[in-house]
Amino acid sequence: MKSRNRRCRRVRDRVRVRVRDRVRDRVRDRVRDRVRDRVRDWFRDRAQDRARDRDRDRDRTETETETETETETETETETGPEAADGLGRVGVDRAARLWERSLVLAELTAPTDPELRALGEQLFDETNEWGYDAWGASKHAATRSLGFVRWLYRTYFRVDARGLEHVPDGRVLIIGNHSGQLPLDGLIVASAVAFDRDPPRHVHAMIERFFASLPFLSVYMQRVGQQIGLPQHCERLLVNEDAAVLVFPEGVKGSGKLLWERYQLMGFGQGFMRLAMRTKSPIVPFGFVGGEEMAFSFSRLRPLARAMGLPYLPLSPTLALPLPVRCFLTFGPPLVFEGTGNEVDEVVNANVREVESAVANLIAEGRQRRGRRYF
Repeated sequence: MKSRNRRCRRVRDRVRVRVRDRVRDRVRDRVRDRVRDRVRDWFRDRAQDRARDRDRDRDRTETETETETETETETETETGPEAADGLGRVGVDRAARLWERSLVLAELTAPTDPELRALGEQLFDETNEWGYDAWGASKHAATRSLGFVRWLYRTYFRVDARGLEHVPDGRVLIIGNHSGQLPLDGLIVASAVAFDRDPPRHVHAMIERFFASLPFLSVYMQRVGQQIGLPQHCERLLVNEDAAVLVFPEGVKGSGKLLWERYQLMGFGQGFMRLAMRTKSPIVPFGFVGGEEMAFSFSRLRPLARAMGLPYLPLSPTLALPLPVRCFLTFGPPLVFEGTGNEVDEVVNANVREVESAVANLIAEGRQRRGRRYF
């Protein structure tokens, strides 16, 4: 009797596992197919719109060309060959008019606040004649965003930033804790260095590779001067441009922390340390307090996130939208580490633990300064 019950339980467990796996696979396939179809439809609609706009522009160009040809013939008949040669540059003149129109549009959509205009000129001082730097950042696009960013920084999150005098001129790595489900902590750190530091500096944040696959947001990130977090990008910024580079060594493990994991460091990797030692760059640690409360999560929903191609999918009562939590940001003194970056793991790990300890102390200082004031 016992053996028979045991066999029944085995069969029941096997059936349960098979049914569970089959249902999970079907749900995953259905979600993946639905997301793929929506993305495909979106790209198809974009391609159709571009083709329609291209055809309309071609028809308009043909009509203008015919009109210009008739005008050129009449002018040549009336005034001779010299007038015809002058009208032969109509394509160049039309391109110049279009470029002047785009500059006027950028000027009209730029913020009218003289302070923001001057700040945009300071942050993006090395651009070409079209307003772009070597990384694809647009001075006009970044300046147009400064008004909304300043409202978030000053009014919505009411950031209290201290220790900005520790951020030096020249190449520097800014290292700290990651939190908030969304990359708002990077925005706040970059805003503090831009709005409250004297003189202001532009911070290049190293963002996750996942953002490169998102439409619109990937282009916007590049236009405001943020790059995909590749080691070669970071090294070029430090060596060639003496830039200020913001790195979150925790990665998605830090930004996707759950509510009961708040303000716990999830472990720093070795990459930033080897890069700092190889490029002779100082490390400025910082502690960010407030990100864990602005958008907290109870679960990462990893099976559903993997099916959708996401690193995690926060189960948050705020739907991952940030609450107006007051934020406290504390920068510490620069840390300098000697070496070539090719040292053994034991040496590098000791340096990494020193940076982790500095960040943890700055987090504790920020939490003590905040007290019970969450909003």
